[in-house]
Amino acid sequence: DVNPAAAAAWLEWVEAMLAAEDPSVAKVLAAQTDAATFAEGLRRLTDRLAALDAAKKWPALVSLASAAARDLPSRLDAAQRQAIAKTLADAQARLTAADRQRVAELVGQLAGGAEAAQQAAAAQLQAMGDRAVKPLVAELRALAVAEKPNLPAETAIVAVLGQIAPKLTGYDPAAARDAKLKTIDSWGL
Repeated sequence: DVNPAAAAAWLEWVEAMLAAEDPSVAKVLAAQTDAATFAEGLRRLTDRLAALDAAKKWPALVSLASAAARDLPSRLDAAQRQAIAKTLADAQARLTAADRQRVAELVGQLAGGAEAAQQAAAAQLQAMGDRAVKPLVAELRALAVAEKPNLPAETAIVAVLGQIAPKLTGYDPAAARDAKLKTIDSWGL
């Protein structure tokens, strides 16, 4: 039998990890050998996932749900695995859409306005890291095929990509449309 004080302390630990949005909580849950204590920990995890969803905190939701999907499948029944997989897929889709929208807004600031706004936009894009790469490349592609060239915007995007995805090289804003598209396609994104 499990010591009630030990179970309570373990659940407090799980709760603290969930509050901190620490994805390693899934490994802690997976290691719990008492079925009732595990079930309560899992309930708290699913409650936290629902709260993050309601708060639209997509990065944290994706992080916790992907850890649960990776570390807990052997401890879950089919319905629980399916629920976590759906939560993860929905959160990833929402995060991707939110990232695309945010990148589009930041590209607008990056390409025009005061220098301070441009620097702030570049810093925010860099802070997004890998999540900004695909939306930035999509924005760059749209600019490359636009009727009216926007060299300052293309140059600014290339500069940010150079910071967060240094392997994406060879794009020349002054090149012809076909050459620009060939370079973007060569990146394989």
